[in-house]
Amino acid sequence: MSTELTVKQRNALFEDMDPITKQVAMSGIEKLQKGFKADLLVRYDVGELINKIFTANHLDDNQKKEELNKLADYWGQTSLSLYDLRNVAIAFTRQFLVEQVEEGMSNGNYLTWSHFRELQKVKETKRLGILKKVRQNNLSAKELALELQGNRENTHMRGGGRNPGIPKTPIAMLQKLFTTVQQTDNYLVALQEPLETLFSQEDSEASVDNKLIENIATTMERVDMTIENLQKTRSHLDAVRSKAMHLSEHTAMAAKKSGDSPEESEAPKRKRGRPKKENAEETIEKSDEF
Repeated sequence: MSTELTVKQRNALFEDMDPITKQVAMSGIEKLQKGFKADLLVRYDVGELINKIFTANHLDDNQKKEELNKLADYWGQTSLSLYDLRNVAIAFTRQFLVEQVEEGMSNGNYLTWSHFRELQKVKETKRLGILKKVRQNNLSAKELALELQGNRENTHMRGGGRNPGIPKTPIAMLQKLFTTVQQTDNYLVALQEPLETLFSQEDSEASVDNKLIENIATTMERVDMTIENLQKTRSHLDAVRSKAMHLSEHTAMAAKKSGDSPEESEAPKRKRGRPKKENAEETIEKSDEF
């Protein structure tokens, strides 16, 4: 059963519960909300502590970076994660975070610190509108990051991104290729139905704008490029398979020739070991000679 329920479905489900289940549901929601709130505020407080390094007047910019790196090493964290903690702390007030985390999403989940890590990257005037969209659509922090990336000016999948690491062995290389293609194919299959029903509702006009249309066109271009690269990769794999089969046959023939060589046909060497015992008559004859 899917966990993505509408508000109406969740209310109906709650009413259908046994009284003991209702009690567990309400107590659990309360504890979960407290957990999300505690995690968020602990990270916020740590971010405020980190910011003390950046507000220290006796340190120049290079020294501040060096001190942050020292702190990251001491805590066993990355410098980037410490920058994120600090950025969230200076972008929002503590009270704002408390108010936002107390309001749940339509599916019963709550905002996390990771949501605010993404939210601090946009203009302050747009943040409340984005939070409303997050709650209505039950967006995870990763989904919010994709949403913001798609709305960012001139950044929607135009660049090629970082060059991926290529495994050093043929087996590992092929395994990574297989896994990557499989994951992409699984996503494309799952995407068919949502794409077919997209914008089929009357109230969907409000979500259509020029940026969305531009992103659709850019995505189509990227899909065309990917199809071309897949065809090239398929051709390369076909050529590699032919080479591998040829090498395998050559190795088998070489092994067969090696098995028919004179060295292999020589009589087997006598095994080393203890000499055979002489029979009794031979022993007697030898003893008579003395």
